[in-house]
Amino acid sequence: MYKRQVSQLYLDSPDAPWIVQVHNDWLETLATFGSVGSSLIWLALLLVLIRPLFAFDGIRSRWGFVAFVWIALGGCMVHAIVDFPFQVYSILFLFLVLCAVLSVITIRKSPS
Repeated sequence: MYKRQVSQLYLDSPDAPWIVQVHNDWLETLATFGSVGSSLIWLALLLVLIRPLFAFDGIRSRWGFVAFVWIALGGCMVHAIVDFPFQVYSILFLFLVLCAVLSVITIRKSPS
């Protein structure tokens, strides 16, 4: 069955042409959740990204590892601008695993 995207709801008429290749997950999120919901999603992502800097508990790791995880997440997010990454399960799973890794590691050393 054909899956309708939320962005199709904003077309002028049901018969208007819809270009499938033109897609942006960030605009789709804004159209689906609005500005308040999108802000909450960005806040949650920001908390995941900065947790290794300020957490006192968790798995200790080096700066290089955290930096590479940030780069990998950035690659997933940049890819979301030009393609359907969060609708492809492998890329979505990679994004979630990287966020999970960031949520349990810390850069700070444990108190002595």
